[in-house]
Amino acid sequence: MVPGLTAPAGPLERLITMKTAECEGIEETGALLGEACAARVEAVEPIAGSHNVKAVVDAGALGRKTVVCGAPNCRGSIMKPAAPPRSMEKSNGPQNMRTAREACRRARGT
Repeated sequence: MVPGLTAPAGPLERLITMKTAECEGIEETGALLGEACAARVEAVEPIAGSHNVKAVVDAGALGRKTVVCGAPNCRGSIMKPAAPPRSMEKSNGPQNMRTAREACRRARGT
């Protein structure tokens, strides 16, 4: 969050506590975004009784996947960010994916 800051969070937490106000903890965010990649939506079909759609995406290194997408603008030929879900990260289970709003912002540079 601070440009040019390279110090690890642990020592900074202690410095903040000692110099200003008590810091109650550190929360890591965005760890899964490192594995995010661009995915091209190849096909979309509605899911009966739901606002979601079933989309087939080509996610490059993550392969061709079928995912459930709740984005209202999901349609064929667009690029979307995709990341492996936390629950499947270290398992040999189904290779499902989820799109991540943060990854989309990162891909757009906003």
